Amino acid sequence: MSAGFAGFFFTVSSTERTGWSHCDHLADALVAYGLPYGQVSDPFNIFMNTGLDTEGKTEIHLPKSNAGDYVDLRAEMDLIVAVSACPDDRSDCNGGECSSLRVEILEGQAD
Repeated sequence: MSAGFAGFFFTVSSTERTGWSHCDHLADALVAYGLPYGQVSDPFNIFMNTGLDTEGKTEIHLPKSNAGDYVDLRAEMDLIVAVSACPDDRSDCNGGECSSLRVEILEGQAD
């Protein structure tokens, strides 16, 4: 696993966890599908508002998304998807309040 997003919070190696990260939620869900921890990629954070400070370090800002905002994604192949809503109610990530997340999987039509 790369030390990208997960490395922002904790040091993570491909064989050992040294702290809890958002990647852990995904990795724990995906192990049942035969994906070991080290093969789980960094999360794709659609609604998380991050930036860089003046020293180039990652920082988290208040979200720019609003309740009801959504993204449609189209799968071009069979895939396994894991979704995790950040449970942090103490940082700007969720605006200081956790809320629910709704995921819909729609049956597509072959082209």
